[in-house]
Amino acid sequence: MPALSQVMDHRQDVRIFKRAHDGPVTCMIVHESHQHQYLLSGGRDGAVKIWNLVDGKYVVSFTVHALAVKSFIEPAEQNDTRIRGCVVSVAKDNSVALISVDSMTCLFMFPGHAYPLSAIQWRTAEDYLVLGYSDEAAFVWQIAAGSLDRVLHGKQSKVILEDDRWPINDLSTATTPKPVNGHKHNATMRSIVSTNQALQTTTHFAHVFIFNIRRLVHDLYARYERTRNHEMSDLVVPPTPQQSTSSASYDAVVPDIANFRPDKDDPLDHSISEDDASMQAGGIDLKKRLELVSAIMSTSISWNVSQAFEDICCTTLALSRQTRHDAISFGLKGANGYLSLLAPIPEEKDTWKVSQVMTASRLLSVALLAKAIIFITGQEAKASDLIAGYAMALPPVIGDSYCFPSLSLLSKYWQDHSARSLFSSAVTGLKEDETMAMIAYWENYLPTSSSPDNHNPHMMARATIVLGIMGCDQPQMLNSGVRKYTALSLALLLSDSDLDDPKAHGTDPSTASVARTLASMELLSQGFSTWESYINVAEVLRTMFVYALDPQPAVSRGANNAIFQIAATNMPLVIGTLTYDTTRAKKTSERIRCLKIIGTFIRKKPILLFGDVHRVVEAVVKTLDPNVPHLRENMLPTATAVLHSLVKSYPFVDFSNSAQKLAVGTLEGACVIYDLRTATRSVVLEGHTGAIAALAFSPDAKYVATSSLEDKTVRVWYSNISLLGVLTSSLSQGLTRHGEGDAQKAYKVFAFALPLVITDPHQQLQQVHFEWTSQRCVKLHIKDLVMSFNV
Repeated sequence: MPALSQVMDHRQDVRIFKRAHDGPVTCMIVHESHQHQYLLSGGRDGAVKIWNLVDGKYVVSFTVHALAVKSFIEPAEQNDTRIRGCVVSVAKDNSVALISVDSMTCLFMFPGHAYPLSAIQWRTAEDYLVLGYSDEAAFVWQIAAGSLDRVLHGKQSKVILEDDRWPINDLSTATTPKPVNGHKHNATMRSIVSTNQALQTTTHFAHVFIFNIRRLVHDLYARYERTRNHEMSDLVVPPTPQQSTSSASYDAVVPDIANFRPDKDDPLDHSISEDDASMQAGGIDLKKRLELVSAIMSTSISWNVSQAFEDICCTTLALSRQTRHDAISFGLKGANGYLSLLAPIPEEKDTWKVSQVMTASRLLSVALLAKAIIFITGQEAKASDLIAGYAMALPPVIGDSYCFPSLSLLSKYWQDHSARSLFSSAVTGLKEDETMAMIAYWENYLPTSSSPDNHNPHMMARATIVLGIMGCDQPQMLNSGVRKYTALSLALLLSDSDLDDPKAHGTDPSTASVARTLASMELLSQGFSTWESYINVAEVLRTMFVYALDPQPAVSRGANNAIFQIAATNMPLVIGTLTYDTTRAKKTSERIRCLKIIGTFIRKKPILLFGDVHRVVEAVVKTLDPNVPHLRENMLPTATAVLHSLVKSYPFVDFSNSAQKLAVGTLEGACVIYDLRTATRSVVLEGHTGAIAALAFSPDAKYVATSSLEDKTVRVWYSNISLLGVLTSSLSQGLTRHGEGDAQKAYKVFAFALPLVITDPHQQLQQVHFEWTSQRCVKLHIKDLVMSFNV
């Protein structure tokens, strides 16, 4: 592997142990004790050797097995002083040895068994060690004496091993035992061996490096953030595209390639502390990961394709454009862990001519690694454009035989911006006849247009997603018929839970249904302007309202994001559906659900609701109607919470607790006061010629002050007008302004000059408000300007 060796030559912390074993090294482990100082290696010769990683020297060797060492296991028991600091070695003949790294001795040896080892139970308080095997036999050993106490079979063995009072290493659920601390690794290595049965010899002719790209990128992000800001106590992941709510295979909830977080940090993460030495170690760890990224990137990309993209790679990773890797081939890891490897190809660029899946996989790896690199350079805003530019520049460089990336594979990760850019660039690069053929192919699998032979849940979901992405990004490519069927298919996936065929796919039907639901919600919201005319929008919204309160966080989050996005496109439609159902839904639970979603809008997206606050207030007040049996008492808690959020978020909404009155200003310049005791309008105050920006009740609720930044006036009104007062006011106004007899005259009007203009709703919500300092004095705050008015 010339490319990897070139990178490793520059590593100052590399240790090479030559002739470590008589034959191949079969397994290794770095024990957590002594700050990861010692490496244990097991070989085909049956020996276990310990090496010092600090000075690179051999420490001790134990010839404890007759056959090759198969695996190392860290004991689940870490409280007993005899076991702490030990490693268990298991050989191919299923013999077991307990080796102490602390004392550098072999403490115990247990002979093998005809069946594989499945569990190790640590009953150290009783001085017993129980070894369970796959034939349901359990060997009970006395630790101190090192003698076999008894052998149990069947039910007795099962009862002993299922006793959860004792720590246990369960080896039956994985083909390769994992450390009990759950640590995972960025890269693993396997050898391809050719065996000559006649001569009983083996030949190693290739090494396969399997990289966990998502974990590597996550670690790279984390190390960079910790190095840049070591005062932070929590792990900070940099800004990434919107969180995934799609599916990786449409049969399982998708792994988000951008926001992936490992279950636990790798062993290096435990060395991070706040002192200078640890910060220096953090910088070294970041450098190590960058070196690994350099090795992968240098072998994954083709050079002289995209100048801007390659410049960033060369600058950040110190790569050379002249690098060639004739001895390296690429492969794919597929279902059940099987690998497909390319035979070596003389011309490196020919690897882009093999298959669509290979091209897509390679581009996805490059995109994910490149995003991390571009983030470190501070140009993350350009990441998608740079990656898409590289992908679009490949076809002319490679030639006519270039295999465009598989849209089916890219659609798995469509929620990631970079993968989405790759998808769009792949579609753009197709010729018109190829595009039409591709659309026709996937249209045949849509749930709403497929023939009975094509009713495959996996393919129907995939077809809907592929065409859904095209409808969102490039709707002009789909004719009206395809858009209609795609829209209906997305609506069907939104609520259909009967498409699963667990026998065919071996997955939990509920998981697959959730994945499809999340994908359909995102695509319906992102391409809403494309799908709106083909679907029953109100019913789609109501379905999303139900999902918005789903107990599963991923579902509720996805539904809320979809509702917000649709609202940004057509707010009157969304708020109209919400207010209609709030006041007219037959079930109280449905009304409460709509109120809760309105509350979510107020807290998270107040600007979207800015122009419709008066409609919301009207709907909420109607739910408090005391004349409808049981309605008020059931709705009161939720309605009160919504009204509280309205008053807190919008300066043109106020509530008087003493008078039980609620006032709201409108864009037309009116102030509507509601009596919450009767759930009716108390009075409508009209006089402003522009939208009301702020209002507030006086402390005794006798007055209400309103202000409009458009007509630059403050008006003070009586909030509670008697019948005689209304008649008198109407008569007096009728004498002066004919035709305005229905308008209520303001008690006082104050004009003011405003040196600044505030038209942005966000600024109005943050910078404008009233403050009553006494019963007869009110102050208007506009940004840094404060005006006082005596009533």
